[in-house]
Amino acid sequence: MDRHETFDRDRVQASIARFAGQVERRLAGEITEEQFRPLRRANGVSLELHSYRLRIGVPEGALDASQLRMLAHVARRYDKGYCHFTTHGFVEFHWPSLIDIPAILTDLATVRMQAVEVSDDGPSGDGSARHLDDSGAVTISLVAAGGMPGAISAGQLEAVADLAERYGSGEVRAGYGQTLILPNLAPAALTAVHAALAAIGLAKANPADTLSRSIPQPSREPFHVDEAKAA
Repeated sequence: MDRHETFDRDRVQASIARFAGQVERRLAGEITEEQFRPLRRANGVSLELHSYRLRIGVPEGALDASQLRMLAHVARRYDKGYCHFTTHGFVEFHWPSLIDIPAILTDLATVRMQAVEVSDDGPSGDGSARHLDDSGAVTISLVAAGGMPGAISAGQLEAVADLAERYGSGEVRAGYGQTLILPNLAPAALTAVHAALAAIGLAKANPADTLSRSIPQPSREPFHVDEAKAA
């Protein structure tokens, strides 16, 4: 995949090391939540009612197969087996332990991914509709899993990476409204790709129900984050 390289590994690693020290101080009670809040937000970490949430940027809106597999690794090892694609094109992990977040950021940095700064609020939306576009790209709208919009499992991420490599250019793009797009597919491959997506729960069983040229619209429903104190 042809991509302009802007990832500064030394800067990112230095930032992760600083944040790891800040996490240690917070867990040791040396700094309060009020003092820690701007530090964690600068490193992509927000605090929900029951857990921390980590937001990761999608470089230039596209992910290659190695990045998809790394997201699957992080979801499986540090979260509950899922990550979430937001309506604004970010990737989020909703259940990481604070102590593990520096390790997560370190792993993601090996595939040129890093956290993005967050505020109090984050996007949400319903990704229940999904379709194929017969112009040479497949749009996958992510179905809510366990009531969580935009969720995709580690196994599904790995399967999408395999499809991108087998049928396309190895690239996956973050689309609007909690969607992923497999571009550069041969028209003859669309049926096979649809069947493979249906087999992993990312497409309707009947291809006739999913062939469409419509463009999914992002949800504007707000997502409330309760700035509760850490347990």
